[in-house]
Amino acid sequence: MTTKISKKLVSVNDQIHTSSMIYFDIFYFGPQLLHRQITAKNPSVSINQQLFFYENEELFCNGETFDSAENFSVFPHEELITVTTNKPQKDFLIASAKNAAISLETDAIINITLTSETGEYTATIYPGEDTIYYNHYLVEKGSYAFGVGDQLVVNGLIIEVREKQLKLTSLGATYSLNPWQIVEEEVIPEYPVDFPSFRRSPRIHLKEPKKQIEIAAPKAKQTEGKNELLRTIVPPLGMVVLSGATSFLSGGNPIMMLSMGGASLLTAGFSVSSYFTNKKETKQKNIERTNSYEQYLIQEKARLSILQQEQKEALEYMNPAMNELALMTKEYHARIYERMMTNEDFLTVRLGVGEISSSFTTNYQSTEDDSLSQEAEEQLVWPYKQLEKAPIVVPLMGQTLGLAGTPAVLRTAIQTLLFQVSFLHSYRDVEFITLVPEEDYQKDWHSWRWLPHVKIRSLNLRGIVHDPQTRDMVLNSFYQMITKRRQQVREAGNEKVHFQPQYILSILEESWLSGHGLNEFLAEDMSQYGVTVIWGKDALNMLPETTTTLIEYQSSEAATLINQNNKYVNQNFVPNHLPTAYPLAYAIQR
Repeated sequence: MTTKISKKLVSVNDQIHTSSMIYFDIFYFGPQLLHRQITAKNPSVSINQQLFFYENEELFCNGETFDSAENFSVFPHEELITVTTNKPQKDFLIASAKNAAISLETDAIINITLTSETGEYTATIYPGEDTIYYNHYLVEKGSYAFGVGDQLVVNGLIIEVREKQLKLTSLGATYSLNPWQIVEEEVIPEYPVDFPSFRRSPRIHLKEPKKQIEIAAPKAKQTEGKNELLRTIVPPLGMVVLSGATSFLSGGNPIMMLSMGGASLLTAGFSVSSYFTNKKETKQKNIERTNSYEQYLIQEKARLSILQQEQKEALEYMNPAMNELALMTKEYHARIYERMMTNEDFLTVRLGVGEISSSFTTNYQSTEDDSLSQEAEEQLVWPYKQLEKAPIVVPLMGQTLGLAGTPAVLRTAIQTLLFQVSFLHSYRDVEFITLVPEEDYQKDWHSWRWLPHVKIRSLNLRGIVHDPQTRDMVLNSFYQMITKRRQQVREAGNEKVHFQPQYILSILEESWLSGHGLNEFLAEDMSQYGVTVIWGKDALNMLPETTTTLIEYQSSEAATLINQNNKYVNQNFVPNHLPTAYPLAYAIQR
């Protein structure tokens, strides 16, 4: 079963804004597939020693009117049709078979398999007699990763994987789709409407609840007096005995004796009955007291749970987890660069998650020897004194951070801190200078060169020091800049100087500083010059004395914030991990 394809206005390439002045698309099918465009701005292009140019509404090749050329396909731009389809969530086939997901005239068979764990495709290609291009290069039989941005060209049909769709462009090929597997759909924008233009959106500030909750104590328990039963029945029984004894000794009227005795017995009976009635009422009142207070505990527990949830939501929103940041980067979320230098949380970062004190307080006066009072403490007081798995947040502004741990753990720690800053702060406000081991650069830091915060704009340099050449270029220029800032501070006297941008200097490889003049600044507080220094060392005793915030990483799963702003806090936490929902390298290059 097949479906016809309708025309849609979708760009064949990755241009965000397609020019309306594109005249021709030229494709060259050699060992490498080349695609060039004749435009009003560029009316001539050269491909494989063939010069194409457009003049007087006519296309020429090597000075002659173009008709055709071997290995070339030329299309007027308006005739090049690109459509978008859904992205199948199971394996599918590209072949000449009528029941193939994408059916076209070809000798090739291409099986696209989906890896459920990663959600990524793999293309297994059997070219047959056809030429198959994978990412613009001619390929033979084999299996190839088929992820976002990858292209296959099969007998004049370009098949490209996008984040949420497939993109199909016909270069004169006739094809059909199996609607049970692939259907044409409207293009889903991958970028915001105004992209790449950017402006900050209004920011939402969530605050932790700061309430004081009064917990009422249970009412006093109803009790019976000691020996109440004896006090109730002894007096009337005593009257009977005394009446009998008096009548017997005085020889009184026996009828009178019986009357008095009967009255006393009747009184005793009513007293006993009253005793049991009161006892039952007391028991019932205590049951009602228990039920009423337990209902109160349920209501207050719900109230406190809501406050606790509000606190956690506020902390999580203001300090997002790494996976959230990576996914928001992927979607070009409006929260990018939301923090400004005037915000109170400027240069505040999340170290990980741990147990912190609740932002709200509960007041309760405990009553001894009362099970309900103990229950109130167990349900309402102790559970809500602390918040578990809450973001552990520290400021970088005005601080010198000292991190102790293994190289791999420290690398992850610093990368997660820098990525948070790069997402939430503009590159106009914060720039990074990072000293890394030369052997780690290619594997762990090479992709960071695309991050705009790594570019030192005033120096026109990338701020990653990883070899002697970058050491001389970056550190020498940075030293001169800090020298100028120190002079500004001295000239300002008692007035505080606010520098922009702020710099975060991360030192994972101290050997690049050996013999450098920058050490004289590192021996003092560099925050006055608009610089936050982050040291990474193997052990605590190797960190410099200028450290104001001290963190020890026992492993990738356990760490301790020992000092914060020179105050002992001893806060245990689980450190940040690199994002898994969207790779960090991809997020950086967005």
